[in-house]
Amino acid sequence: MLIARVPPAKARKSAAIAGALICILGLVWELWLAPLRPGSLLWLKVLPLLICLPWIWRGSIVMHQWWSMTSLIYFTEGVVRATTEQGISQLLASLEILFSSLMWIFVLTYVAAVRWTVKNRETALSNQASP
Repeated sequence: MLIARVPPAKARKSAAIAGALICILGLVWELWLAPLRPGSLLWLKVLPLLICLPWIWRGSIVMHQWWSMTSLIYFTEGVVRATTEQGISQLLASLEILFSSLMWIFVLTYVAAVRWTVKNRETALSNQASP
């Protein structure tokens, strides 16, 4: 599998950066650029990503699997808001679609790369152990 041959560290860092971009976008969008309404607490939507970001940076497989599902929520929100809103909100929603798609791809790439690395190590160890 070609996607699994990406170095795990590179995929892990890319997933963390894409998640951080979603967090920054969500905060800037909902606090300053185009809040849904004044005083809205919709900026709290990035809180789950912010809480999990340190574990993603360290390479927790469980958090990467969780992020793969969470990215679909941000993707869906981006699609809904890109098709229903106008102006800068539509542009920001399109960016959210892009960042969440990238996050999903990088997360899956990292998990596949780690599994491929572990599988190859086990194969190599079993080949060395047999006479």
